[in-house]
Amino acid sequence: VFKPHSICAASSTNAVEKSIRVNKVKKHASWSLAANTFEKYHFKPNSQQNDSTRIANSIFFSSKGEHTSL
Repeated sequence: VFKPHSICAASSTNAVEKSIRVNKVKKHASWSLAANTFEKYHFKPNSQQNDSTRIANSIFFSSKGEHTSL
């Protein structure tokens, strides 16, 4: 289930990854051009997401693809 914050981060990151300038994304979202809110909280590049997914999977799944019990 996606929440509005997740959708905002995903869509703005996608725009930047498709070569839309960060300043244009900030203007469209009514974010301050001087602040780093987008870069700090919303920009989640695919490489970062892939690393996070691998880490989470290594914690919660065994090498055989079975779930670990908590």
